[in-house]
Amino acid sequence: MQRKIMLVTVGGSDEPIVTSILDNKPSHVFFICSNDSAVTVNGPGKPCGKVEICKSCGAKKGEMVENIVVRTGLEESRYTIKKIGQLDDINECYLNTRKLIKVIRTETPTAEIVIDYTGGTKSMSAGLVAAAMDDGNVRICIVKGRRDNLHVVKDGTQAARIIDDSKILVEKRLQSLSSLSNRYHYQSCLELLKEMANRPLSSQLHDFLDQLRYLYQGLEAWDRFDHFVAFEFLKPYRDCLANHTSFLGEICRVNELWSSTPGKLKEKSAKERRRLFSFAPVYDLLLNAERRSMQGRYDDAVSRLYRALEMFAQINLFRWNFPLNTGNLDVSKLPLELQRDFEDRRDPITGNVTISLMQNFLLLEQLGSPVGSIFNLYRNRLNKELSKRNYSLLAHGINSIGKSDYDVMNRVIESFIIECCDATGDKYVQKMELQLPVNPVEIIRGVN
Repeated sequence: MQRKIMLVTVGGSDEPIVTSILDNKPSHVFFICSNDSAVTVNGPGKPCGKVEICKSCGAKKGEMVENIVVRTGLEESRYTIKKIGQLDDINECYLNTRKLIKVIRTETPTAEIVIDYTGGTKSMSAGLVAAAMDDGNVRICIVKGRRDNLHVVKDGTQAARIIDDSKILVEKRLQSLSSLSNRYHYQSCLELLKEMANRPLSSQLHDFLDQLRYLYQGLEAWDRFDHFVAFEFLKPYRDCLANHTSFLGEICRVNELWSSTPGKLKEKSAKERRRLFSFAPVYDLLLNAERRSMQGRYDDAVSRLYRALEMFAQINLFRWNFPLNTGNLDVSKLPLELQRDFEDRRDPITGNVTISLMQNFLLLEQLGSPVGSIFNLYRNRLNKELSKRNYSLLAHGINSIGKSDYDVMNRVIESFIIECCDATGDKYVQKMELQLPVNPVEIIRGVN
């Protein structure tokens, strides 16, 4: 049987606490109280109750009764008293109860935890509730009853009631999601949504969280370059993410064309390849680099800048008069004066002619492409920036990359690509308009 552990704040009124314990039937109770209120828990004699003397007739009203543990039948092994020194300090109340909940989770991970905040000072109650909501899997209880006036619950009418805090809990978690989204930590967002899915929520809240999860799955897949999977997840949101889904669809089309057999590429004219082979995957890499930079992962960001520059050259060569694949260059399609030089680079094992990033741009220059001419102007600056990547730990060296290294490299590469696009008549995409959204929660709320 699952253990039920109860945390209850103790103040001057004992009757609601007795009611809550009898109704909830916990295996163990932690009484959170001050030095003064501890006597009502297990003090000798009859420390509870209240006797009042009628001022007009002198008659006694009420009676003193035994302590809480006696009236609830709690054996000594089934309760623990936790005293709080500053009972009006909400910080102390919160930190102490939060620590207690964590200890219970560690020592009895399968236990059901219930709190009752009916008694105690306002600070004690507020601290207990805040700690419970931080945990997110604690049932919150309060004792209610019929009131003959605005202040006093009539004896005998009390009953413990579980509070539905699901909307508050979800809202707190959504705030955490927004904070994580601002830094593009989509995987952490999915973990948080997975944890929320296991909670007893209304069907409406579960539907909302499901929609949010699908959106995050799409963004997370996109962030790790799984574009086709991302497109399937994001299709239902194309109305509110029109620019993004259109951009993603273009990336998918280029990727699919890139992976086509050489025969299919050869069938397409240079004009058609120029139209189909957009630079969308290049812009996607530049956007991904910005996201890694915002997370402080500058080595990862620089690696993406390097790949974006290389891909920019590769796509320009795919779009040439004859599609040139730098992973397996068809030397016979080069001008005669270049064929011998590139034939000498053929790998004797694989039989392929492969060329590096710099060689890609040199070939474009030799072919007379405007991109090659602009590269010649940028060559020294690009070499300087790319050397930072080459000597980094993620490439061929041991150096780490800092923010300033990334910022300079990003500016040089972006400036180079913009000038190339101007020269070739291609439109440079305003990247920030296509950066992945940081407010998925608001997107889903807008859909609903």
